[in-house]
Amino acid sequence: MHFKFLILYFFLIAKLGAESIHPEHEKAIICGIIKNGGHCFEFSKQEILKIGKLFKDFKIVIYENNSTDNTKELYQRWASTEPRLIFLNENWSDNFQNHYTPRFGDFRTELIAYARNQVMKFIEAHVEEDYRFVFMMDLDEFEPIDTDQIVKCFKHPIQEWDALFSFGIYDIFALVHPEFKERPEIIGWEDFDKIAHNIKKKFSNMIENEKWLKVDSGYGGLAIYKRDSIKGCFYSGKINHSFIDLLQKYQIFESDYYKSKSNRYIASRRYLMDYFSKIAKHNLYNSNTKFNYYSCEHINFHLKMKENGFDNLFIVFDLKRHSKDHNNCD
Repeated sequence: MHFKFLILYFFLIAKLGAESIHPEHEKAIICGIIKNGGHCFEFSKQEILKIGKLFKDFKIVIYENNSTDNTKELYQRWASTEPRLIFLNENWSDNFQNHYTPRFGDFRTELIAYARNQVMKFIEAHVEEDYRFVFMMDLDEFEPIDTDQIVKCFKHPIQEWDALFSFGIYDIFALVHPEFKERPEIIGWEDFDKIAHNIKKKFSNMIENEKWLKVDSGYGGLAIYKRDSIKGCFYSGKINHSFIDLLQKYQIFESDYYKSKSNRYIASRRYLMDYFSKIAKHNLYNSNTKFNYYSCEHINFHLKMKENGFDNLFIVFDLKRHSKDHNNCD
């Protein structure tokens, strides 16, 4: 009887339990992009090394462009003494930036997406497959990362996961979850800023209760990926069809927010999806529209993961980064 109980116990653990991963037996890649981040260099360097020491071995891949401070020199000097660091650097011309920036509006996220994609391309082409974990982190933070919580996520995960995100209450642009239907891409930043406090409060309460909140996208200053889950994924700051499909799935205009607003939102219900579809297909931009035709670059990356069958994405309450200072390669 005791033997049968043990068999049943281990069967349930195998069936229901998440994989325990021991970072000291694994290899990782720690990545980031930066511009004008010289004031954060020493702090970021120590945070990177602190994460790296959790693993059997690690590589560092950092991309920088067009800094007007000493960022480039600081990372080049570190790379000359740190063989694990690959420092990628470009000096964008005005023509290059004009190519990536549309005629109307702010397309900052597409420039950031380009920078992140240079990191992803390098990893895919030059880093050995046995480096099974990828960290994407902001390098302009002054809040320390709790490495004990990283170890806990690896060794004692609450759920099977493909990506884990830190809980950064400021970063609701990257947050995509069916409970949050009021998107800045639709209502515009002016209206979104008016309700951002309520969204942050709701988000904070949800994740404090859940501890691991399953999302369609997140970031918060630190993302941890199983490398197999991000193969073929790329960043983009543009509205695309995957995002449009998700908005339809969420039935965004059924929320009380839109129902209580004026006719402009009722009208938008009729043509919004066609409008975004044309933008996604033809790269059309209209300076007179209320809607934002750009989105957070992390969203498209994570939607591509989901398309590829890797949909276990979680924001983890105990992984926290809270800095409001951002200057990442734009």
